[in-house]
Amino acid sequence: MCLCVVSTFCKEQGITAIGICSVFDIVVVCRVDPFQLLSSKNRSEQKWVTGLIKRHLILLLTGVLLLLVRLWIMRSSTPNFSVDNNPHTMVHGTILKILNYNYIYAINTWLLLNPWWLCCDWSMGCIPVITSLADPRILAVIVLWVGCSALLYCCYQGDFTRRRRLLITSLAVMGIPFLPASNLFFRVGFVIAERILYLSCAGFCMLVVLGAREICHHFHPTAKKIVSAVFLFLVVLCVARSAERSKEFRDDLTLFTSGLKVCPLNAKIHVNVARLQKENNNTDIAVEHFRVALKLNAQYVCAQVSNLASVLKEKTILTETEELLQKAVSASPDHSATWLNLGVIQAELNKTQSANNSFRNGLLHCKVHTDCMYNLANLYWHLGRHTDAIDAFHNVTQDAPTHTAAWIQFLQLLDVLKLYNRAIEVGEKALEVLTYEPELTFRLATIYLKTKKYKESEKHLQAAIKRDTRNPYLLLNLGVLYRQSGNKEKAEAAFKKALKLAPNDPLILQNLQALHTKKLYT
Repeated sequence: MCLCVVSTFCKEQGITAIGICSVFDIVVVCRVDPFQLLSSKNRSEQKWVTGLIKRHLILLLTGVLLLLVRLWIMRSSTPNFSVDNNPHTMVHGTILKILNYNYIYAINTWLLLNPWWLCCDWSMGCIPVITSLADPRILAVIVLWVGCSALLYCCYQGDFTRRRRLLITSLAVMGIPFLPASNLFFRVGFVIAERILYLSCAGFCMLVVLGAREICHHFHPTAKKIVSAVFLFLVVLCVARSAERSKEFRDDLTLFTSGLKVCPLNAKIHVNVARLQKENNNTDIAVEHFRVALKLNAQYVCAQVSNLASVLKEKTILTETEELLQKAVSASPDHSATWLNLGVIQAELNKTQSANNSFRNGLLHCKVHTDCMYNLANLYWHLGRHTDAIDAFHNVTQDAPTHTAAWIQFLQLLDVLKLYNRAIEVGEKALEVLTYEPELTFRLATIYLKTKKYKESEKHLQAAIKRDTRNPYLLLNLGVLYRQSGNKEKAEAAFKKALKLAPNDPLILQNLQALHTKKLYT
């Protein structure tokens, strides 16, 4: 039970060891027929009763404590899953729901028999839901229960021999670990998860060996050679399959691509393949997979369509990007990130009013408004509405003081508008929060330089150089500062240091050559 607790903390399925221990105790240790356990007479006089009761009390106590700890961790609530996670549990109608559950059991049994059809993610339409009694897949359910009935009959029929005990134990080891994933006690967040079959595989292997022994004992002696040859072939085949499957787990792209062979209807896998292809600069393939994902499940892809939008944007297909984002917000109008991306694209297409409306919609549905407000500020700047842009940047930096991009853009806007005093005020306030931000420090130093406040500019440039020692333009601006303040030697030293970092930079070379001709390039 100590090992059971440890295994449960590693994986919840470990708690099923309690059920396996119970069956093993009754059937193997005490050698009691479970089908006649309740009808046995003089149970109190039999030696196995006392020990069995004590051990089962320990099993029961362990199970109850584990469940209480689980409820405490979950705060007496169960996790919420979307329809896409496990659509078969959302079917209306008791009969259809039972058929769908049993069809999933049949698929899991088939994976035990033939572990060739494996996938990293079985959600989102991998296995279409049974919605009609005319669906031919119901035959798989019938075959499953005919086979299970035959095995249960063998467990019940005849004397309680070693063969029957092993058969009952193997079925228990195969079936009990699967119970938490059966949706019988609570709804699970997956359709199929191959990891839940790891423990069931042990019982399945026992069952296969028992079947092979029966063939060898009841048929012609040559059957043993045939069975041995078949087993050898199966071992080689499964080893080869394991090696192949292990290779598919070596990198994400290979894994998700292999998943598409099994589940081509899974929008999530298409999105992951597209994302990885985009990272590998295979934009055409990325666009193709994003489009397929959008057709399969527009409501899910709306959360990911910004990836497609960015790919199409890079390919300057802005009109199609806008159309895709429009479809996404139609499917999920409360998704703020999609509104935000739509506004950005519309701004680039000069649809300023539409962009403004999209950003406003994003603000309505956004829990954290800063990103939408930041993009709205950039839009106002682009439209020449500088006062609105300043107010928007101010709001962003007040609500999110660590929003580095907002501070930098705010400072740059004030610099462009030549509002140097306000820019200095904003820059100093930003550096109180973002102490180690070289670009912000550099921009503030440049503004100080434009207002001929050389000491303050030097202080900030030196601070930026300490934090970003490989940036030649920090040293270039330091040289310009020294040149303007009349310190020719320090200016030359700064230019030479900058030149070492960027030997062929024309701006640095021009400033160094013009140092003695009183002509300075900035």
